[in-house]
Parts: sequence; C-alpha cells; structure tokens
Amino acid sequence: MKEDVSAKNYHGDEVFPYVCKFRHIDKNFISLLPKLEIYIPTVLQLNDPLEGALAEGYLYSLDTPLVKSEIELYLQSVGVYSVSVHKSRWHSSNFLPMWAAYANNHQGICMVFKRKPLTDDRYRWLKVEYITHPHNHSGGQPQHMQPPTFTPDLFGNAQAKLAKKYDYWRHEHELRLIAQPGCTGHQAMDQFFDLHALVFGFDAKPSEILKVLNKLPKDTKHKLMNADDMGIFQVVKPNALFMIQSLNNLRPSLKLA
Repeated sequence: MKEDVSAKNYHGDEVFPYVCKFRHIDKNFISLLPKLEIYIPTVLQLNDPLEGALAEGYLYSLDTPLVKSEIELYLQSVGVYSVSVHKSRWHSSNFLPMWAAYANNHQGICMVFKRKPLTDDRYRWLKVEYITHPHNHSGGQPQHMQPPTFTPDLFGNAQAKLAKKYDYWRHEHELRLIAQPGCTGHQAMDQFFDLHALVFGFDAKPSEILKVLNKLPKDTKHKLMNADDMGIFQVVKPNALFMIQSLNNLRPSLKLA
C-alpha cells in the first residue's frame, strides 16, 4: 500500500515543542478546567473542517472501490483538535488574528501547551500544509492538488483529507490532533500536553480571569506560578510590539502562598 506522506504521524517536537489553543471564556471552556481536560470535536461538530483542497473528487487504488458515502460517513466521526504552533520562544509569537477570531476579540484566553509524544495509535498529529487557492494568486500559476488515492485504511484516508488547507488559512499555523471515531469528546489533557502557561487577552476582564484560575486544580496553579518560563500572563494592549506581562499580583486572590 502506498503511503501518503501528508498523512504520516507528525512528531516534530524539537521544532514545535509548544502549541497554543485560543478560546472564548465560556461555560464549555470553564467546565474543562477542574479535571484538566480537552474536548476533541468530531468533523460533524465543526463549522469548517473540510475547507481544504482535497474536496474535489476521489481516486481509488482498490480492486473493489470503497463507496464514497462510506468514506464520508467515517470521516464525519473523526476527531479534530486544532492548535497553533509555537517555536521555542512561545512568548514572542503574537498570532493577533487568532486572538481576534478565536478568543472573543482579545477578551479570551490562549492556553500554551508543551506537547508530549503520542503513545496511542488511535491519535495522529498532522501539520497542515497550505496551498494556493485557484482564485488567490498573482503572477504564477496556482497549485492544483491531486485528490488522494483512497485505500482500505479509513483513518489514513481521513488524515489525507484533513492534511491540506487553502492559503487564506495560513495565519492559523495549524497543527491538528486527529482522533479515530470513539476517541473524541472529553479527554484527559495529560495524554497529549503539559499545561505550560495561560495568557489572557488584553481585554479580558479581571473577574473572568479569576473565574478561570479558581477553577484550576490547586497544584496546577502552584506549578504555573512558581516554575521557570511558565506562568499566568496577560497581553499588553499591542502597539508596535507584542508583549505580555506576568499576573503574579493575583497570587493573594488565588490563595497561593
């Protein structure tokens, strides 16, 4: 069976050890904090998971081709947890468009994670490849991507389908955690990540910040407030430079010694 390079399990921990997740501060997010969970939605639950370049047509390498509807039905149950990639100096990566789009216009939060090696074959990392949209190029020719050759490996098919997006999504710097059907929904964060830092948007309200922090387990708050290069921060309203400031002044409100 020919292996699709784009569907390989992506490691790259040495290149992208840190990733971030931008969120609104809402009841669904708050509910994940006491047990340190993440929520992996299915493709069916997402608004735009298939906006990539591989939606046009199907090719088959099977003697008896799989039915297109069978492939699509499987794909609807696959989980997709999207994060943005950071290099080693995570605190210098601003991603301002992400704050606006996914963190309630700078009123939300960015969770900075340090990725762990995957030990469960039911999950795969995919680094999204961005290609030029046919209507979004100047001068040169746009890229025309050949749809993948589908095989009996439905999970491999799903990875191939979800590995590419058009270039107008390039600002997301997306890395996708792909989960097999039945491995979605609420999952323990420590299967995939260590929580490294919390960064609040420059318009996040103090009451919302405290609501988030006081839902965290006490040992997690201690770790964030006392370890090197980790912590609880807030974005300084950006002008020419992107900056964050530590929120150590919250220690009394968090009942931390």
